[in-house]
Amino acid sequence: MRVTTATARTSQHETLDLLETHGAITIAELARLRGMKHQSMRLVIQKLENQGYITHTREPNAQDARAQRIALTANRARAGSPTSLPKS
Repeated sequence: MRVTTATARTSQHETLDLLETHGAITIAELARLRGMKHQSMRLVIQKLENQGYITHTREPNAQDARAQRIALTANRARAGSPTSLPKS
């Protein structure tokens, strides 16, 4: 993780902000935008999914059959600012 976003809470907030701004995007795109490794982004995504803030769907992709789009859930969209995200 980047030094300026060392806490999981900050990572989660920044990831949710990116999803609000960019809409549904892949884990690779999120990792690139956040300047972090794909593996680290997968951990952040897993935590957010467990909390019910995001969902992922497979999309047809000729270049990478594993590609999934990550999007905010209706719960997250209604919740507004993620101030209640627990620290992890």
